[in-house]
Amino acid sequence: MRANAERQRLGIGVLVSAGGELRLDDERSSSAAFARSAEPIRFWGFLRRALEELGNSLVFRADPSDPAPRIALEGFFDALYRRRALVGDSAEDAFTIHPSLPAPGAVAYEIALRLSYPLDRMRLAFVNSDGQWTVVPRVEVPVA
Repeated sequence: MRANAERQRLGIGVLVSAGGELRLDDERSSSAAFARSAEPIRFWGFLRRALEELGNSLVFRADPSDPAPRIALEGFFDALYRRRALVGDSAEDAFTIHPSLPAPGAVAYEIALRLSYPLDRMRLAFVNSDGQWTVVPRVEVPVA
């Protein structure tokens, strides 16, 4: 009953159940820039949720010299490449991960993906600021 009420209220999204709570993750909110077709929007929603979950497992890994976050990201995107969600002659061609230090006390990884969807490339940042890992889209729309 609550699931139907949530769907009617927001429309497009994915029902997420975590910790006994049911909520509708509205995929329109952070994916408007990818709105050329539904596949990139759904993929962005999946990426955001999966990377936020990965960030929760890395909550105590905010040291710029700690290799664990990069290793976890490489493993995650390598799995997406093997499942053909990313395209390229190799995993290194399908995604790139570059560390950056956007501010004192913050750690970020700039990530570029070659998707198997009608969007040439997607860029995002995986950022830890004050102990909280977040995912930020970096929009790159192909020229028509």
